[in-house]
Amino acid sequence: KTDYLALDDRQNKGRPSASPESQTVLSDNEDNITLSDPILAMLPVTEESNDPAKPLDDEEMTGSAFILHLVNPLKPWISLLALGFKTSQFILTSEQPLSTLKQVSQNFPKYAQAISRRINLSDEVVMALGGNMRMVQAGNNMMWLNGKPIASSDMNPFGLLRLMRKERQLMTQLTSAGLSRVEAIEVMSHTSLSKSSGTQVVDGMFDASDRMEGGGLIIWLNDLEKDDRRNIQNVVVALDLSKTASLATLNLLSSIIQRGFPIRFGVVPIAETDEAAMIARVYSYLNHHYDPLQAFAVFAKSADPRRPTIEISHLRQVYDNIALSEDPLGSGFWLRFDDVTAQSDDPLDLIKRLQQYHSRLGTTNAESKSGHLFINGKYFSLSDDWLRTLQVEVSQQAQFIQEKIYSGELVDSEDLDMSVYFYDLPTTSKSRNALIYPSASGPSALRILPLLDLDLPKYFVYP
Repeated sequence: KTDYLALDDRQNKGRPSASPESQTVLSDNEDNITLSDPILAMLPVTEESNDPAKPLDDEEMTGSAFILHLVNPLKPWISLLALGFKTSQFILTSEQPLSTLKQVSQNFPKYAQAISRRINLSDEVVMALGGNMRMVQAGNNMMWLNGKPIASSDMNPFGLLRLMRKERQLMTQLTSAGLSRVEAIEVMSHTSLSKSSGTQVVDGMFDASDRMEGGGLIIWLNDLEKDDRRNIQNVVVALDLSKTASLATLNLLSSIIQRGFPIRFGVVPIAETDEAAMIARVYSYLNHHYDPLQAFAVFAKSADPRRPTIEISHLRQVYDNIALSEDPLGSGFWLRFDDVTAQSDDPLDLIKRLQQYHSRLGTTNAESKSGHLFINGKYFSLSDDWLRTLQVEVSQQAQFIQEKIYSGELVDSEDLDMSVYFYDLPTTSKSRNALIYPSASGPSALRILPLLDLDLPKYFVYP
């Protein structure tokens, strides 16, 4: 059997080997370590009382050691359990933290044992890191820039460069207003700003349900609770079904549903014209006597991509073919097309209630020609990038619910209806004024411009 010994001679490459007498050696119950390594040279010498193999007495079980002992009291190797905390403290207290971070992270197995045995944790570091751990889910990473959390999608050279430029612009504006750089950073990283940003998830939410109008207006395309899941993420889309462009949105919704994403989608027709009112009645009727996705297929067959709107004659022809070839759900028979679209045969006053719904939430064609989107009550105009908006908002709301469950504020029960959870929050408004609550994205979004960029005078004189 042959043993091979590998020696790290990178520090001595190209230089004559030094004699053993010329090397200064530390002896601290570990292997002999030379002072040629700058990281090991910065580590303090361990005293015998801080030996991690020695159990702590009751008098020594105080401060950070006591906190870490509570985490896992069955293991005496407290220093190993706190290796991450000790490494952070060692990097922060070094003269060049960035350089130390680079060297330690690139050679961590080399320094792990020495850091574990030779660093004594301070209570201040334990409390600070413990507070940060409560803001980050287990297994995830988080980075802050002047107090602002950076998304994982921005952790690349281009994203960081864009954020740095934005922060520099904010710093320039604050310093131009008379603040020093230190004061500007204190303002940007103030805890009040971080607390207000945490409530942005539920800010600007509205009751997008149809309970105030008597129900039956939202045409739900799927129901997750039929598959032993909960309708936590509820998306309501307001569309003018007389427009051919609305069919493209419905096609995307159908594709998402067929892929099994845990999101419940509903459609509220906008009926501002006679044609749109007729189509809304037909769509609502088909939803009650037909499968919702199959009802969408009816409109897809009647639409002509070369025309901006759906022809009523084409819709009548497709409807009559279905009435002759297929049976409605349950017992009964198909009504004639003229009976379905007739205003006099509308006992539930569908069109009037639809107008009340859109008037209450400001979801009209004049506000957004392409349509409107509510993600658990959070309003967005239906722009071209609405799928990206949906992904970001659903992720933030899911994290909000996880925090509520973790803190015990949200407990599952038979009486809890998650489909209206966000609608019933005390911060949720029952109605929306488009002038007060514009869209959070798109051309109608509210834009905030710094006064310094508008070339306005620094002082205003009021009469």
